Amino acid sequence: MDTQIKNWQAAGVFPTFEEADLQRNKLQKKFDLVKVKRCGIGGDLFKVKTWNKPAPPKKEKPKAKAPKGQYKKGKKNARIRSGQ
Repeated sequence: MDTQIKNWQAAGVFPTFEEADLQRNKLQKKFDLVKVKRCGIGGDLFKVKTWNKPAPPKKEKPKAKAPKGQYKKGKKNARIRSGQ
């Protein structure tokens, strides 16, 4: 199971569940998940919340390795490369 924390965004607060439900149905085409939650003092308001799956992280290209059998450039390896 994925243990990723979901960051929900509020899309609006409505006085009745019917109004919040209409907004939820409109937003279901654009977002992965949409829900209606009770809010306000005594739970008399309804908040519509949305969530989209985050984009996958970009993979970095691995650094190119020097082919085997060749020496790296530099002062320390100059004597080895010259054959002395």
